[in-house]
Amino acid sequence: MRILIKKKDAFSLIALTNTMKTSNTKTQYLVGTCFSCKKCLYCGIELSMRKRACSCDKNIKPSKANRNDKVKVVFSRVSSPDLQSEPLKFIREKVTKFGYSLDLNTTFNISLCSTCNSTFQRIRTNSKLTYTLDLSPEKALVIDSSEDDLENSNVDMCDEMVQIISFNLVIKPVKGSALPSKWIEIKEVSSLDDVLADIHYHTIKLTGDEEIIHSDYMVTFKSEKAVGVGARLVDMQDYKKFLLDYKKLLDAKKNMTIVVSMENKKRKVKSFDFIK
Repeated sequence: MRILIKKKDAFSLIALTNTMKTSNTKTQYLVGTCFSCKKCLYCGIELSMRKRACSCDKNIKPSKANRNDKVKVVFSRVSSPDLQSEPLKFIREKVTKFGYSLDLNTTFNISLCSTCNSTFQRIRTNSKLTYTLDLSPEKALVIDSSEDDLENSNVDMCDEMVQIISFNLVIKPVKGSALPSKWIEIKEVSSLDDVLADIHYHTIKLTGDEEIIHSDYMVTFKSEKAVGVGARLVDMQDYKKFLLDYKKLLDAKKNMTIVVSMENKKRKVKSFDFIK
């Protein structure tokens, strides 16, 4: 008995078959690409975009000697079965998204661009973070201007207005006095990751310690002349407050200060190395 299939249904069946074949196809992860976004870590090309490609040899570990100026820093990370649930979930989602032929029950190395590394480190830090400071966001920043009321401002609008962020960066070692401040200007700011990535980059540069990772320090912000510890800059809620406070300081012609407070390194095994 012959079964008749309409042309439209035949095309649908072929498309479904191809999709199933594609979903079962495993892709080898290449250390020269960002594990999270598939950006080439040599030339900065976004390989996840359709029909984008480059001629870089992605089997070679990226370094300062073999990447161009479009890729400022590259981070090497280690995935292992004993990671906490949230970081492991992040790894699992990327393996599923890109179809990497990686076994999550084993330990393997990955590379991350600065933006994706900030995201991963924040997830990793937040999953084990215990808040020991009682900070009040409303009282963390005091400005001599009671007329401005930005509490009900639209954060998205403020985010669009703040394209360039400049501030004094102060690094406080675990022991001893703070290092001399450094005036930093970040251009084309579009997210919290952009800010944290630049802070991390300059922290490494100013301290000369290339083994520093995000969990080795705490980031806070405040008015340049304000006293106290300031407010933390960790997640999106902090970032919203940061943008509103920055806009308020900008209007008042005052400067923002970001403080990086170093903490004791508790790592016994060096499993997270910054790539030179």
